[in-house]
Amino acid sequence: MNTFSKALKYATTIFLFTILFGVITIMAIGKDIFEFEKNYSIIFLHFFITPFIAIGFYKKDTTSNPKEALKSLAKSALCIFILTYFVVYFFILSTRKGNFPFLNITSFYNGVLGIIINVFSVLIYYLTNDKTSSKRNLKGIGLPFRTTLSISLIISVVYILLLFVFGARVRQFSWSAIIRPLFIISTGLLASMLMHITIVYIKNRDLSKYKKTALFLLVYVFNLTVIPISIFIIIKGGTPAKIVQNTLITSPFHLMCTLSIHVYFIYLTNKKEKEELKQVGITASLKYQQLKAQLSPHFLFNNISVLTALIEENQSKAIKFSENLSNVYRYFLEQEKQELTLLKDELAFANEYLSLLKVRYENALSINNTIDDNDAYYILPMALQQVFENVIKHNEVSMENPITIEIGINEDHLLITNNKNPKIEEEKNLQTGIENIRNRYSFFTDQKVITEENQLNYTIKLPLLKIED
Repeated sequence: MNTFSKALKYATTIFLFTILFGVITIMAIGKDIFEFEKNYSIIFLHFFITPFIAIGFYKKDTTSNPKEALKSLAKSALCIFILTYFVVYFFILSTRKGNFPFLNITSFYNGVLGIIINVFSVLIYYLTNDKTSSKRNLKGIGLPFRTTLSISLIISVVYILLLFVFGARVRQFSWSAIIRPLFIISTGLLASMLMHITIVYIKNRDLSKYKKTALFLLVYVFNLTVIPISIFIIIKGGTPAKIVQNTLITSPFHLMCTLSIHVYFIYLTNKKEKEELKQVGITASLKYQQLKAQLSPHFLFNNISVLTALIEENQSKAIKFSENLSNVYRYFLEQEKQELTLLKDELAFANEYLSLLKVRYENALSINNTIDDNDAYYILPMALQQVFENVIKHNEVSMENPITIEIGINEDHLLITNNKNPKIEEEKNLQTGIENIRNRYSFFTDQKVITEENQLNYTIKLPLLKIED
């Protein structure tokens, strides 16, 4: 429904603009306004149905994924050509007496025109909806002159072939067969080079969004109006009506040259941005893995030290501790490759880890979990283990000074609260465990890890994450 509404809105805008432009043009050249109404159905087909279908097939990755873009463009072009051919054929058949051949140049001409309008529609829609292009860093993006020249020549050749096929309909061109192609190529190259120069100027200067937009708009207006009008006046002259007619015929060609260079540059920009994001992603992934790798040796060091002490104090406790340590470390290895884990799985692990700690602290340490099984939230694996270690590190845990850890949910945060029994000779440190959690969370969300404390309690709030469908 979202695609439908966007296509409808865009097609309506194009159609209304075309009607307004057509009425103004006909009045300017002194024609009867009713001549415009006779072709209303064909105009509606070209400037409403065609843009609607074009945007219906439109893909967001138009420039970042050329293969998919060409595939969607080919689908819409084929659909539009077939629809336009049949509609024009039956329209002519209904307005003429007698038989009219199905294979005819008029239907074919309108079908090709529909394809051209389809391409225009997609390019214009992309440019008007590419809201991030003005914010990108354009420096370092190369647009070779030979590429601009190649694009301009290809479009010129296609346009010349169309004029050759439909030459009888383009009566405004009266140049010789040799001069006409050279004239078309030169004007197309002029329009392309103006866009090329504008892009080079913009990408080498730190301009604001509005200045960039204004410069691009100025180039489009110049290429679509000033170039065709100036060339026609210089070479042929004529009445204002003839000048307007010539502009209407040649402006689509200049628009295609200008749009093509502009869109190709945006393709290069998107490609560069994609490569940069990929490199940033690789760097971020390595950094995240380094943060996770810090957990394993730290976890083993702490618990092997405890196990060594228990072997000397109580062998039966040491055996039970080693069994629990094996279970906990198995979970640790399973989650080591996971970026996120279900909250319920992490809570189950918390109970296992508590059993490990209870071997050493017995009833001096307890956990009160008020959370029911929950499949809706995700959390960082081993986050609770780091929080528990932080509690043990900063507090005295004994039968005389027991520690109780409360776990609950408040809106979109997991709350872990413990009563405070500060160690008398507590080491001054940078709370590397909590900082590790903060750094790991920064890879997944902008929500912050919050810590609060008063004279009695210490609370840490961990963001609860949801994976979008």
